[in-house]
Amino acid sequence: MRSGLVQQATGQAKVSAIMQIIEKTAMIENALAASMSPSMSAALDWSRGLQSRSIIP
Repeated sequence: MRSGLVQQATGQAKVSAIMQIIEKTAMIENALAASMSPSMSAALDWSRGLQSRSIIP
């Protein structure tokens, strides 16, 4: 019982750490996107549009 609780707490800590990394990455991405030139921003939007319509991930 106790080892199960320890494993659950460890798993939750890992998930929490991963979520923090994802949030920081998104913040950095938004900051970089905001500082791009209009043409670079348009290219990024175009690239994301292609990815969302792609059959291959």
